[in-house]
Amino acid sequence: MYHDDFRKPVDELTRKFLCGFPIKTITWDERLNNSDAQRLLVNSTINHLRNIAFPIKRSYQKAFLKWVINNLERNTETEIQDCVYNALCNLVSEADADNVNYHKHYLTECSVVSLCESEKIISEGTTEESCQVTEEAIPEQKWFVWSTDTPIRLFKVIAN
Repeated sequence: MYHDDFRKPVDELTRKFLCGFPIKTITWDERLNNSDAQRLLVNSTINHLRNIAFPIKRSYQKAFLKWVINNLERNTETEIQDCVYNALCNLVSEADADNVNYHKHYLTECSVVSLCESEKIISEGTTEESCQVTEEAIPEQKWFVWSTDTPIRLFKVIAN
């Protein structure tokens, strides 16, 4: 069983990880410098069911794990657990998918909202000014609002 002492910082990091929060602005909590916290952190972020089903940008996941390792290395008394290195090795060894879609997940009090984003927001060398929900996404939006019995809820957002 995981200790309540580090549960709160793990939950906070999980929320920030799943929505792609800028890593440079995240503050490391010293309560994460133990083996149980490390295992919980990897399981709550990289191995999160939502991240497995609808992956976050791979480069963000790699950068996040490198940030975790750097913070753990600063504490010379902390032994970095194999699960942290294994997660990074798995990400590095996997071939980058041709799919340019990636996801961000926003945890609310009662559910998770997932957005599918695309790197194709830059078109013909020009950055599009705004995004909008397409007509094809309207049934999904209605489904999201009315569906309470299924955990997977996904919006599709694309550029104009």
